[in-house]
Amino acid sequence: MELDQLAKNKDLNELIKRIGEPKNAEELRVGLDWLKAKSTSGFGGSRILYLNALNLHRAGITDSASLLYLAGMLTSRVDAVRCADPSAPLEKIQQWETKLAPILVNYRALPPATQTEIVTIAIDWEERFKRRRPDVWLCNGGLSFMLKFSKKHGSDASPPVREIEDKSKPGRTILLDDPDIEPEFIDDQEWLKKRANVIANFAGQFQTTK
Repeated sequence: MELDQLAKNKDLNELIKRIGEPKNAEELRVGLDWLKAKSTSGFGGSRILYLNALNLHRAGITDSASLLYLAGMLTSRVDAVRCADPSAPLEKIQQWETKLAPILVNYRALPPATQTEIVTIAIDWEERFKRRRPDVWLCNGGLSFMLKFSKKHGSDASPPVREIEDKSKPGRTILLDDPDIEPEFIDDQEWLKKRANVIANFAGQFQTTK
């Protein structure tokens, strides 16, 4: 299947482009079905949840879009505190959530009981996949990566860069492409403590008892 092949790439930009720009109703349906299967398996982290939410919103399935968006928000924040470099995830999360802002507006318009139910499901979702691996995409490309890249390639006449189309950003993007420079992550025990605080703060921000 085309989408499964694209999902094998190290970055998911081509996959996101293919699903995010369906040519017809059938491609939209296939993309939604694929995203549903991958989302419920924990594949792809917050990017897949955000993309699923975007496509559901476009299809007019607004309550489910709100659920996937809230799940993506929580996943991104939990994974972000795992990054040793806190500068790495900020721009990525902001770009996705700016694009998906109308979904949050829809969520806020839902009945309080429905909002509470969505937050509860999002937290249960996070608990289900808490043993996932660190999100390399989210934790890559921060200040520490830039410094390492500059130190390694600063004198190169042709440094390893390539132009990509990232659907979370407008226009074209120049990617510093050195796969040997890997992001660093904090200790798992420290992450689990931070994770608990993220979940508590998330519940307090979005859950309502009105």
